[in-house]
Amino acid sequence: MPLAHSTKFEVVETARHLYSFAGEALLCRIPARQFKAGDPLTWEAEKAARSAARLVEERLAEQVAQHRTSS
Repeated sequence: MPLAHSTKFEVVETARHLYSFAGEALLCRIPARQFKAGDPLTWEAEKAARSAARLVEERLAEQVAQHRTSS
């Protein structure tokens, strides 16, 4: 099943089916116009990817902090 044009629900359901995923899912969209193996990312895509990575890191840090305070 190609995931490029799947809905959020389909991506999570595929992960549940293939990997027994039972956690929380975060969706990060990275705009792209062209996909060729080996091509570098455009500066817009690089900027968006770095921004998405920061958001994921922040979310994970929040989860760790919550876990530590509840333990």
